[in-house]
Amino acid sequence: MSSSSSRNFHEFFTSWLERQQVYVDELVDASNDPNNPKEKLVEKVLLHYEEYYEEKYKVIASDDIFQLFAPPWLTTFEKAFLWIGGLFKPSLLLRMTEMAVSNMTPSQIDELKVIKAEVVRMEKKGTDGLAKVQESMAASPLTELAKNWRKLVNGEASDDFDEATVKLMESLGKLVVEADNLRRYAVAKLVEILNMEQMVVVLAAIGRYQLRIRGWGVVNDLSNPKRVGVQPNLGMTN
Repeated sequence: MSSSSSRNFHEFFTSWLERQQVYVDELVDASNDPNNPKEKLVEKVLLHYEEYYEEKYKVIASDDIFQLFAPPWLTTFEKAFLWIGGLFKPSLLLRMTEMAVSNMTPSQIDELKVIKAEVVRMEKKGTDGLAKVQESMAASPLTELAKNWRKLVNGEASDDFDEATVKLMESLGKLVVEADNLRRYAVAKLVEILNMEQMVVVLAAIGRYQLRIRGWGVVNDLSNPKRVGVQPNLGMTN
């Protein structure tokens, strides 16, 4: 990814988090008010997440997808939660639903168990896919070119290097899209299973969880300015 693309997404993500805080506050208020309309708020929050994925796909389509695996717009602490180019595994959302929603019916509990098992299986498939891409790198032209670095310096193997890099980016890009689609699938299934009041509770819980991790990460990074990835404008959230 060019420095311009990285900077643009960093700016987008900072403003996206600011809106996230506003939406979390609205979700918390709505969860405490039985007369507060829920459907439009849930729709607005889901569109907020869709906006994130749309901007993220611009990164995937750009010149360098590798930044998604060590995003400069995240704190060091947030990076510990990364799974295939995104924050959190989709199964985490389902586990948080189990903890946050105390009034699920037996039918909802059964449906959630089925979806959770399916999502966990798909997560394993994604993790295995990433491992295969990493293993393939050991047998790719990139490894041989690294051994013969003088050819790269002299420009003798630039075509081979470019071709191998493009193939690697395509493989990683496909994995990231599949992982994000699984995240979106998990949310879509929750919308089917839960009622609007329950969905508000879940969205508020996951939003607050993300913002707290962000806040902890900012404090930790600022307390250790020598830590790799620290940035002066990470932004602070509650």
